[in-house]
Amino acid sequence: MEKQKSRETVPATPSTVSLHKKKQHAGQKKQVTQGKKPFDYWLKKNRYYHNGLLKFYRFVVPEGSRVLQVNCKNGYVFEAIKPFNAVGIDDDNESVAVARERFPDHQFFTGRLIEVPQQSFDYIILTSVTMEEYDIQDLFLSLSRFCIPSTRIIIDTYSY
Repeated sequence: MEKQKSRETVPATPSTVSLHKKKQHAGQKKQVTQGKKPFDYWLKKNRYYHNGLLKFYRFVVPEGSRVLQVNCKNGYVFEAIKPFNAVGIDDDNESVAVARERFPDHQFFTGRLIEVPQQSFDYIILTSVTMEEYDIQDLFLSLSRFCIPSTRIIIDTYSY
């Protein structure tokens, strides 16, 4: 019979806990210093997922519609669905700048929904918004000023 080697456990002392936390913080700091990648990078990296989304949007939203997209990033969805009037909003200044450059015929806003002038839309697309929103009821109430009885709200999200 072989003797099982016993594993000694080191009791958690303040010094070992703080060392562990320092290692975690060092790893987190490394991620922050590498910088934020532009949305186009993630679009290409996850093209299978985004192509599936675009296929879904083309199926659901008819060409020539009036569309508001919350969390629009660089506006790539508008290229696929070909709306008559498109308005996008996002909190990323760089992505909105890219969207304005690529799609000068459409309107793009940075910040909150309150920044968007009141108008009515046929479709409102919420792209991964419900995962980031603290108060979903408040979100839907703020969308009501853009809705008419025939407005359709499309919610997309993903699972980890």
